[in-house]
Amino acid sequence: MRIFLSLLFVCLSIFSGMTKDPVNYVNPFIGTSNSLRPSIWEANGGAYPGAALPFGMVQATPDDYHYDQKYIKSFTVINHNHGYPKGSSGSFHIMPFTGNNPEINMPGSAFSHDKETATPGYYAIFLEDYRINAEMTLTEYSAFFRFDFRGTGEPGIVIDGISEPQLDKDGNVTGKCDGYFFTLKISDQNTNIKIQNSKVIIRSENIKGGK
Repeated sequence: MRIFLSLLFVCLSIFSGMTKDPVNYVNPFIGTSNSLRPSIWEANGGAYPGAALPFGMVQATPDDYHYDQKYIKSFTVINHNHGYPKGSSGSFHIMPFTGNNPEINMPGSAFSHDKETATPGYYAIFLEDYRINAEMTLTEYSAFFRFDFRGTGEPGIVIDGISEPQLDKDGNVTGKCDGYFFTLKISDQNTNIKIQNSKVIIRSENIKGGK
């Protein structure tokens, strides 16, 4: 089963005579691993492969990503660092999972590059520990996540690193993160939303794991 999340934060060059759009030459994985460049600013990776737009406010991408690692801790949405020395960490952590409630830590997952896709404005990864296919894209001020739960166990989504979370009259989660106001909309209206300090845990009886 699938669940969709949309996240809103408040706060072309034209080439003739080309048969291929220049954006098709972009490789978002460049800079995500170590290289033989002479400068430590170039050689230590630290770029992120996720969805981003030029001058966009949000980035939908794995947090603290390095191509040589095979583990994703979570995805983040704003204030994402890019490159040495701070790596590729960001704010507003979000992660799907199955099984018991993650009361303390983010439920990260192993992954394989064979099931990872990155193109300009789009990122997808298969989370092996939970058998979840995660996809994300964005606009200038909004991030969109789609989680396809294919495994067993009760599915859920955890969000962390936020402040003043609460439910509005329409059942959306609102709050702040790093000084930005946000609204979290969930495609399944029959969800069980638990607010716990800086964390929100989303469950739904309608979301059943399976192939």
